[in-house]
Amino acid sequence: MIRNYYEELKEIKELPEKGSLLDIGSGNGCYSLPFSPFYNCVLVDKRPQVIKNSDVEFNNEDIKDFFSKDTRKFNIIIANYVLPFIGEYKEIMSEI
Repeated sequence: MIRNYYEELKEIKELPEKGSLLDIGSGNGCYSLPFSPFYNCVLVDKRPQVIKNSDVEFNNEDIKDFFSKDTRKFNIIIANYVLPFIGEYKEIMSEI
């Protein structure tokens, strides 16, 4: 069974009905896709992924490159098991 993180988060925190979500190191999007009916989801991963969901924006690039050109603000940021793979994680965290 796939966990619905959107529903779990709604139980512990009041979420806006609409918003934007950034998933850093998204992989196949399993954490962010449940948010896609309610949020504009932006997924970033430097490994090519097959995501069969036209409701999300997938960026196949390094997170540092993404932040160098994207200035949007996000209501929710997911970075699950990502920091060990980012060499300059303090620099990236300051961007977030």
